[in-house]
Amino acid sequence: MTQLKKFDFIQGFNRETTQYAESGSWFDGDRVRFRAGRPENLRGYQPRALSSTFDGSARALITWADDSSRKRMIFGTPDKLYEQDGDQLYDITPITTAVTLANCFGTSSGSTRVCCSDANHGRKVGDYVYFTSTATFNAVSLSTNVYPITSVDSANIFTITVTTAANATASDVGSATFNYYIPTGYSIAAAGLGYGAAIFQAGVCASQTRAWNQPASAGSSGIVFAITQWSLDNWGEDIIANRSGSNIFRFDTNASTTPMHATSIPTSPVSVNSILVSPNDRHLVAFGTNQWEATATVSGTFNPMLVR
Repeated sequence: MTQLKKFDFIQGFNRETTQYAESGSWFDGDRVRFRAGRPENLRGYQPRALSSTFDGSARALITWADDSSRKRMIFGTPDKLYEQDGDQLYDITPITTAVTLANCFGTSSGSTRVCCSDANHGRKVGDYVYFTSTATFNAVSLSTNVYPITSVDSANIFTITVTTAANATASDVGSATFNYYIPTGYSIAAAGLGYGAAIFQAGVCASQTRAWNQPASAGSSGIVFAITQWSLDNWGEDIIANRSGSNIFRFDTNASTTPMHATSIPTSPVSVNSILVSPNDRHLVAFGTNQWEATATVSGTFNPMLVR
């Protein structure tokens, strides 16, 4: 008579010894997962890749479906904020400042280096800017491309690199609207201020030396602060975004058929560490932010422990 016997194998793969020695357990498999202690195949899948590239390392991501049931995705890097809609990747990085200037470019014949003049621009190397309302000058066309700032010559002048070399040397030519992205953050985490910053004799202090009892200060050069992070959450079909240390932005899903840049929420605190939207009543909560003060409701004293 045939008898059936139940075998209870231990879930997971155990390869500490040989397949003959591992009695009562699974030794090998391919595309298998365990559910409720039993093996199950992973089914089929198809990798989905975008042909577009992006700047920086993605460190925050949110996926959702809009009111038309279209699948959407937003992710942030220390450099920019991106939105994926179908197979398209869009740059939706917030623009913090836009200024229209005339006679603001300088070129050298045969060079792809372009000097940009903007008084007290406040930019640093690695920040991004793109130009609108601009015409070709000296064979240089800035179009609507986004350019990283390659050098800062002074408080009033920075440079970018273009693809086509200029055909003449000139200064104070051209006009454009300068659209400045939110300043680029940090992609590498390192110690900040205090006695634990860097190492002794590291050259991070103003004096270029640091003794055993000398803390690094806020005015020291060469100190890299905490890695840049984004916090993202749904506001209905729209997205609320905050990059650590900045104010709060909103991405309007229905703003255009081609997604537009996330825009600043004017009544948000100017400095916020992270945000969260309560799912039931849509309260926008800021963690680590500016205190409410009678003279400054959005730019009061920053308190990293304040929930607002």
